[in-house]
Amino acid sequence: MASQSRQLCCPEDLCPHDTGIPAVRVRIGPLILVVDASAALRRMLRLEMTSQGFNVATAESGWEAIELTDEQHPDLVVMDPLLPDMSRGEIMTHLRERYQVPVIFISARATQGDKINGLDLGADDYVTKPIDTDELGARVRAVLRRYHTASADSYCCQVGRLAIDFGRQLALVNGRPIRLTRTERKLLLVLASHCSRAMAHDELLGRVWGPGYLDDPQYLKVWICRLRAKLKAAVGEEMIQTVNGMGYMLECTPGGGESRSVGPQAA
Repeated sequence: MASQSRQLCCPEDLCPHDTGIPAVRVRIGPLILVVDASAALRRMLRLEMTSQGFNVATAESGWEAIELTDEQHPDLVVMDPLLPDMSRGEIMTHLRERYQVPVIFISARATQGDKINGLDLGADDYVTKPIDTDELGARVRAVLRRYHTASADSYCCQVGRLAIDFGRQLALVNGRPIRLTRTERKLLLVLASHCSRAMAHDELLGRVWGPGYLDDPQYLKVWICRLRAKLKAAVGEEMIQTVNGMGYMLECTPGGGESRSVGPQAA
C-alpha cells in the first residue's frame, strides 16, 4: 500500500529554525477518513476538505480503512463502496463491529436503486460522482450534527474515568473510544448494566455467549482477563473485581461511591 495514503492532511513540518525536530500536530477540526481507490480523487478531497476546516486521513483499500479506523478513530468516513479488496457489505460490517462511525458513500452509481441499497447497508448519506466538494462538506457537517445529537441523547453510565455509552455501544476515556473486540464490548455492556452487582459465572456466560456456554467458567475467565487488562491500561484503575465463589463485578467508582448516569434512565 502507498505510504502517502496513511498521512493526515497536515504534514509533519519541521519546527522553526530548521532544528530537525518534528512539529507537534494539533487536531482541531473533525477527522474525516476518505477511502477511494483513486489517488487523484483522494488528493483532491484531502485538499478541498482541509480548506473547509477538516482534518483528513486517506486510504486506498478496505483493509487500510479498517486499520486507520482502529488507529485514528475518525469522526466520519467518506467512502466509495466499490473497493478492490472487499465488498461494500464486508467493509460496512467490519466498520460497525469495530467503531460506531458515521459513513457517507461516494459513488459513480447514481440510480435510485443504488442509493437505496447504499443507505440500506448502513450508510448515513450517499453522494454521487462527480463530487461537488462544497455539497460534500455540507453533508459531512449535517451528518456530524445528527450523530452528535444522537450521541448526546444516548444512555451513558460514568464509571470513574470510564464512560459507557449504551446507545452507541462504546467505552470511552476522555471522550475517546477504547479499542475493544465485539465480544469484549458485549461483556462490558452486560457488566455495566448491572454496575456494582456481582454477576454469577453462568449468568454472564448465558447473556454474552448463550446457553451452550453455561458450564465453561474457564472460557469466561479468559475473556475477563482480556477485558480487565484493556480497561486498566486505558483508565489506570482496576475496574472489574472478582467476587470469590460467585463471579465478577464492575466496580462503579474506584475507591467507592456510585456511578453517574447521563441521559434517559434504563427501564
